[in-house]
Amino acid sequence: MKEEEIHELKPVHKDLQPRALILEVEVFMNIRSKQAFPDNNAFLQWCFEHFNVWIWSAYDVDDVKKCIDTIFPMFRRKFIDIWGRDQCFWNFSIHFKKLTHLWDKNVEYRPDNTLIIDTTAYRLFYNIRRCCLTLPKMTINERLNYLSGTLCDQLWKWLIAPNYIEYVDIISRLITLD
Repeated sequence: MKEEEIHELKPVHKDLQPRALILEVEVFMNIRSKQAFPDNNAFLQWCFEHFNVWIWSAYDVDDVKKCIDTIFPMFRRKFIDIWGRDQCFWNFSIHFKKLTHLWDKNVEYRPDNTLIIDTTAYRLFYNIRRCCLTLPKMTINERLNYLSGTLCDQLWKWLIAPNYIEYVDIISRLITLD
């Protein structure tokens, strides 16, 4: 898609229904080492401008909130909510994330305007595939400019896609699953 085509579509985006983006905290930071990944500030800022953003982690919610308060205090209040493992579905000693949990609590969101991005494919097992993206495993150097470049570009195209369901299917094939 050419840049001028994107600029023509930008006014359309402003009139769209709200879109929910649920991020696994490990998409933009390493919670164990309490370090942010390269270009995460630009990525998060872009996400806040275009989506209502939740954090949903399989870690303890207090640990996630402490990390975000330490590393991203400027963004803390911009997240709609931060969920931990207590909001996950527990089965076979694994924390699964069910988007129906979000949709039950937030009726304005449904499969056609929600996207969850995680680093572990099996946690998304109980969801409709068209609502889920799994990031490939990458080193810190490989992540450089990935979030604010490649991923933001794919998310923008999802926002303006005439058929978002078909587009997510295409993206999910391009982003390798674990």
